[in-house]
Amino acid sequence: MVSTSLIEFTMSPPLDMIYVHVPKTGGTAIRQALAAQLGEQLLQDYGDSPGDPSSYMNLDPEGFLRLDHLGKLQGKRAVFGHFWLNKYKDAQAKLRATVLREPVERVISLYHFWQTTSLPHNAVWRLFRERRLTLLEFARLPAMRGNLSAYFFRDVDMREFDYVGDHADLERDWDRVTARLGLAIPRTIANRTSDAAPDYARQAAAVLADASLVDQLRAALDDDIRFYERWTRTGGGGCQSSR
Repeated sequence: MVSTSLIEFTMSPPLDMIYVHVPKTGGTAIRQALAAQLGEQLLQDYGDSPGDPSSYMNLDPEGFLRLDHLGKLQGKRAVFGHFWLNKYKDAQAKLRATVLREPVERVISLYHFWQTTSLPHNAVWRLFRERRLTLLEFARLPAMRGNLSAYFFRDVDMREFDYVGDHADLERDWDRVTARLGLAIPRTIANRTSDAAPDYARQAAAVLADASLVDQLRAALDDDIRFYERWTRTGGGGCQSSR
């Protein structure tokens, strides 16, 4: 017997957008703008913890996917957050989108942000804080080495996305990238790393100026770098699928 909630969902109009927000890719600014535009019709889905090996989606992927994820979409126009795209594989949507960031730059930003925030539910964050990991030690953790390829987008057919943007393009041209997302919104300035760590820009610049350290970081993050370059078509302004 088909559940009533499923019947209601399949008869409802498609969502305007399903957006996977990868941490430290400018997503907070987009989420704030969408929330102002859609209000309660935006589902902010931040419960999956894709990058945490101890989260339910990683410990029992099959069991996780059997949960009723579609029911949460009733009455919504968009869903946005840190979630595994496969949970909404059967959802109807006009646009599936995400933005990626060059992995070395992203891990530097995440490292400094995690020094100033509290995520006690996250096993990786607890290890990071308890062991006071250096940036290179942090980048070498399995959960960081494959944060994109093995965690956030594990078993995801990236061709399911209509748009895979590049954070560098978002920084350079907010209006063009957000227009590609179907949004006509003024830029909301939101840089949570700089807000939390005022010295972040100087420290990040010092890391990027250290050629030896950058080479080691690139070696540690090789899988994610190849993933990023493949799906953003580096320099090409984000890729569009043929779906």
